[in-house]
Amino acid sequence: NAVDDAWDFKRQEPYTPDNYREALEIKLTAIQNDLNQRFGKFPALYANNMKSKVYYPGHGEVKKLLEPTNIKPRPLDGFSVESFAGSFAAKAAKRDENGPKYIGPNAWRDNVKMVMDAAQAGAAALPMIANAGVKSELLEKAGPIRDKFELFAYASYLMAVEANGKRCSASRPSTKKAASDMPSSAPYIRWRSASHWKAANRTMSTDTGRKGTRAI
Repeated sequence: NAVDDAWDFKRQEPYTPDNYREALEIKLTAIQNDLNQRFGKFPALYANNMKSKVYYPGHGEVKKLLEPTNIKPRPLDGFSVESFAGSFAAKAAKRDENGPKYIGPNAWRDNVKMVMDAAQAGAAALPMIANAGVKSELLEKAGPIRDKFELFAYASYLMAVEANGKRCSASRPSTKKAASDMPSSAPYIRWRSASHWKAANRTMSTDTGRKGTRAI
């Protein structure tokens, strides 16, 4: 379970996933405190990329980066979940002109369960329907598959959060707004228009009132 190419000089051995995350917590605290001392304000820090395989205890437990701990009193302001519903190929030559590739069933289940856990904790997890960064623009050119892909991503997201006054994983834990008050930002989907979002919301409205969505 060692972290590839990462040496723990304190323990004189390769980092384990949990020890590596602990080192990141120490680093984050140092950055936060340094900037606060110099400018009188804490920085807004966001990270990329939260994955289910390193989310849980014994495998890295990166969920702790979104929680106050003894090592790190101030959590990250946000942690992206790239390719929540699918992704585009890394190389242009391999990209499907018809759009992104849907995520596999096992990875989809793992992603939804991870966001469920983050949502119940009020953690600032930020699901992104596909790759982040420069490849995001490819979604604009996805063609006929775009609507289906966005609705699939949004439906998956709604399975993981609760709208009845519960805190939404796409918001800071301190927010007083319910998930239902933040429809456009919740899944971090760039809706093309208000009517586009309303149409998607009508399609998925039966999911928004579900409670107890803690396991699949």
